[in-house]
Amino acid sequence: RYRHKCFSSTLSGMGRKKLRESLKIKEHDRFPSRVSGYCNWEIGNEVIRFSAVEFCLVTGLTFKDSCESPLHITKHMDKRILRSYFRDGKVNVKMFANWFRNLGPDNNVCDDDMVKLALVLFLEMTLVGKDDRNAIMYWALQLVDDLDAFNSFSWGTFLYGRTFDSFSTCVVGRDDKYMERLESPAKRKAEKYNVYGFVTAFQVMRDIL
Repeated sequence: RYRHKCFSSTLSGMGRKKLRESLKIKEHDRFPSRVSGYCNWEIGNEVIRFSAVEFCLVTGLTFKDSCESPLHITKHMDKRILRSYFRDGKVNVKMFANWFRNLGPDNNVCDDDMVKLALVLFLEMTLVGKDDRNAIMYWALQLVDDLDAFNSFSWGTFLYGRTFDSFSTCVVGRDDKYMERLESPAKRKAEKYNVYGFVTAFQVMRDIL
């Protein structure tokens, strides 16, 4: 059921040898022509470049020059799934995941809806990668009810934008906080930061280079 969905290439993954060969390609019909921006991360003695090109190759997701607002796309879409399973409309990622895991054989969820809910759960927990205390993206429950619209949505552009924004801002101001912590009597001297989005794509880049 997942084989022909938009995330099938991301779920199946690419072999490391094939991915190494793909990274040598300078142009690709799925590469964004105007999606700009990249960041370099120094890890040990290596400098890892992270841009839309690498993100596209690792995830297999397609890009468009721009990503239409999902709220605009789903503005007039039915909220059937939201009404059927989340009537109070207040659900965070953790609650959604626990509810889905506890669905038993006697649940009232049809097979088609199980696939749709699983796609949204994979999107929330793996690709978007946000804090599980945050609310789920309710518009995704509307969009997934129309699988053609869900599959044609520019997930590569959307997810790369979220991931790149997180990479770009996660360490801003952290050096000052670290210096303050060194001068304070606090026992913990390390300064931590969180990176959200599909960070796995960056981790794969580091492993294959």
